[in-house]
Amino acid sequence: MPRDESLIYSAIIVALSIVAAFLFPGLFPMEDISLYLTVTGLIYGLFAAFAIGVSWDRYSRIVENLHEEISSEVNIHLLLKHVSDKKAALKMNEQLLNYITSVTEIPWNKYFEAENAHKKFNKLFDIFGRMDIKNEKDAQIFDDIGDELKEAAKARNQQIVLSSTPLSASIWSLLLLLSGAVVVGVYLVAFSSSVLGIFTKIIMSAFSFAILVVLHQIDSMKLAEDRVEAIPNERAAQMIRKALKL
Repeated sequence: MPRDESLIYSAIIVALSIVAAFLFPGLFPMEDISLYLTVTGLIYGLFAAFAIGVSWDRYSRIVENLHEEISSEVNIHLLLKHVSDKKAALKMNEQLLNYITSVTEIPWNKYFEAENAHKKFNKLFDIFGRMDIKNEKDAQIFDDIGDELKEAAKARNQQIVLSSTPLSASIWSLLLLLSGAVVVGVYLVAFSSSVLGIFTKIIMSAFSFAILVVLHQIDSMKLAEDRVEAIPNERAAQMIRKALKL
């Protein structure tokens, strides 16, 4: 969810919460509905914590493998500076740049199906396999580049697998249902103090919305509203562009 949309939706939620708090002062005293609020709040809290934990673990593993892949690709770029086959080195650098810039255009939920990006990455192996080895130094660098390509492929495969396992629609439906049940329960309480009642209802609505927004950003691989791969990939691309004088 882009930053502007988040702000708009947040403002709408707060405005609706204020209007609803004034229009619905409550129907039941706290002692009559406390059991309902306790049970629904506990279930929602446990389920939300579970969903956030699962999503954060997936997020962290994708980010870790993302940085490992980019690190290997940068190492390949640096190693290519020392090979004797300058023509192959230029082709491989150009293909690296082509691949890195294409990745940021693919939504994470489509990464598994991104055949074009897969082909661009696999072409690196084709160029690498045709590289001429002219001396002992080239042989050592060739082995090092091969190792880095293997590490990049391994990290990339992990990202592809993890990117295809976001939270399911059923989990999101249950989260929305439980969140709504908690908020509705709070609005049903007839608080002895109208000011306290309005404040509590607004805060609970805002908190429930905020939890869902944060979970959505983690699940969709967003960091401060930006895709997590945008910054590291752009830095790697800039390094290669500078070397190629593009």
